[in-house]
Amino acid sequence: MLDVRSQEYKQAAIAINYELEAVFNKNLEFFRSKQKNLYDLFKNYKSEKLKLRLSEEGYLNLYNVNTGQPVYPCNPIDYAKQQVTLALEKRPTFALNLTLTDQGRDDYPYTKCLVKLDRLYQSIYTNLSLSTELEVPQMFMFGGGLFLQLESLLNKLDIKSLSIFEPNHDSFYASMHVIDWAEILRYFERDGYSLNFNIIGQDQVDLVKLASIYYNKGFHHFPRIEQYYHYTNDELKNISTNFKNHLQTVIGSFGFFEDEKVGLTHTLVNIGKKIPICTQYRLKDKNNMPKSPVVLVGNGPSLDECETFLVENQENIIIVSCGSALSALLKKGIKPDIHIEQERMAVTPDWIEESTTESQRKGIKLIALNPCHPRTFDLFEERYMVIKPNDLGSDVMERLGFKNINYSKHCLPLVGNTGLSVVLGLGFETVYMVGIDCGMAIDDKHHSKDSNYYDNKSHHNDVISRNEQYGTFKIKGNYSGEVTTMPSYNYSRIEMQALLEKFHPDCYNLGDGAYIEGAIPLKHEDIEELKKIEHKFDDLNELMEENFTIHTLAEGKQEKLLTDVQKGMVQIIDVSEKLFDIEGLSKFEIIQRFDQLENILKVLRQTDKDIYLLASGSLKGLAYKLTVAKYNLKEKDFELFYSEAKVMISTFFNEVRDITEKGFLVYDD
Repeated sequence: MLDVRSQEYKQAAIAINYELEAVFNKNLEFFRSKQKNLYDLFKNYKSEKLKLRLSEEGYLNLYNVNTGQPVYPCNPIDYAKQQVTLALEKRPTFALNLTLTDQGRDDYPYTKCLVKLDRLYQSIYTNLSLSTELEVPQMFMFGGGLFLQLESLLNKLDIKSLSIFEPNHDSFYASMHVIDWAEILRYFERDGYSLNFNIIGQDQVDLVKLASIYYNKGFHHFPRIEQYYHYTNDELKNISTNFKNHLQTVIGSFGFFEDEKVGLTHTLVNIGKKIPICTQYRLKDKNNMPKSPVVLVGNGPSLDECETFLVENQENIIIVSCGSALSALLKKGIKPDIHIEQERMAVTPDWIEESTTESQRKGIKLIALNPCHPRTFDLFEERYMVIKPNDLGSDVMERLGFKNINYSKHCLPLVGNTGLSVVLGLGFETVYMVGIDCGMAIDDKHHSKDSNYYDNKSHHNDVISRNEQYGTFKIKGNYSGEVTTMPSYNYSRIEMQALLEKFHPDCYNLGDGAYIEGAIPLKHEDIEELKKIEHKFDDLNELMEENFTIHTLAEGKQEKLLTDVQKGMVQIIDVSEKLFDIEGLSKFEIIQRFDQLENILKVLRQTDKDIYLLASGSLKGLAYKLTVAKYNLKEKDFELFYSEAKVMISTFFNEVRDITEKGFLVYDD
């Protein structure tokens, strides 16, 4: 034992400090050339809560500055070795699951195939022991401490891809003094290997960027993800759940064959109705309306808290309802000026007809995305169309000669995102959010009390149960503390933040839901008195006329384009189908096979985006399903699985080919 007050201790500490600084400077210089983001983060960094110090026992340890207590209960090197030994006995894993909103559609080839594959997989799957398997296709390491466990892990396992999630900057800064990160990175610089650093916080705003890494590489590279927790706390658990759920949301929103085909059909029907389409111009300087305050209303529980505010200020604000908030508002005696819709399915007009009347809808301006069901547009006298980006219908519109189209950026995943995209795109400068909660302060209170979601007889009630099955987790609340959210709600929050960062409006969040960066938390009773909007009806009409234009479809051009799309789709189906013959292939060979598919799709994205949008989601999804089965089933079980799966997949390709050739523009009823 060393006496921390002795000269011997001081001399040893000084000598070690020189060594630590030398290692740190070497790492910093290495990061300057290889990981510039880490270099920028740590070049002038100062630890606040955790610092390295020589222990009385004579080894380096991390110490909590506030308490003086060591982080590791023993020598961190010994601790890391012991932890790896225990971790190798358990090796917990997870796989992402493809989810569909149209589970019951047995007339949709991809939906039908995916559901059958899922049932087959679940009937065969048994827990797979990895104790003798050395190869790790993917590992997510949540928390790293001093990262001394890496050397032992890499000596015992063949880790192909490692993603590090470390929210504690002090911890990573300390690791730069004790390990050689250049050696670690050299291990992963070989072909087929990768290392991703994610030095993030609990309310990370980089989820989209991080998820894009996995999307661009191809999700078939992530069939089985091993988890390694070096330490656990609530912050790290939330990061883990949050990121995994976000990946789940991304993989579930590929854009499947049926989605794109139906969306295209609806788009063509809608443009045939000569509905005014949003152009590129934001003409707020020519109209006073954008200076008027907008209240964007979702159907979250905080809508009920703002009911009196909305009733009293109907003449002083522009009320924009989003999705099911329409019926909730009307039940409260509040008539919105604008209504927003985004869903393509027939359930949306069914919902509107079920919960509102024609007289109630009269005078409300509908603004909806181009793939929305044509019957949705028919329910409103005043209707306008905004264009969804990365959509087959909107891409076809461009190729048909539609000019000056304004794409509604960040308009997904929920209708509130479309609403925010629309009002900011129209130039409105002051936006109050009501019921755009993205989370629940009370777990079972997910919508306004006047919502049809609470009607157990409603056939729409399954929306919530589907969402809840994907898992809930905690995020920062708007006013204080934490709220419960779900993957799609959180994804919605992230996309709203991107919109607010792009437009920089005066935005205020009046709801007791999730904190949305860029929207200032504000109680409705603290809003200064609002003035009546003079000429509200006329100015709003003028704003619509300035921003929306009727486009005429060139005669004969549509038929030729659709013929080209059909031929191209059949060709890609013929080429791709051969790549799904994976009988007898090893795991590595299957990954290589689907890498070929990924490369074909990447080329297609540049050369023929229409075909890419139509084909990519379903092909990526099936490739992922087969790879998951290969990596998570025992060899004999996979042979049994594939003997049946190949018949299902063959049926899928035949049905897609048949629909493309004979029933391409079938109307969704």
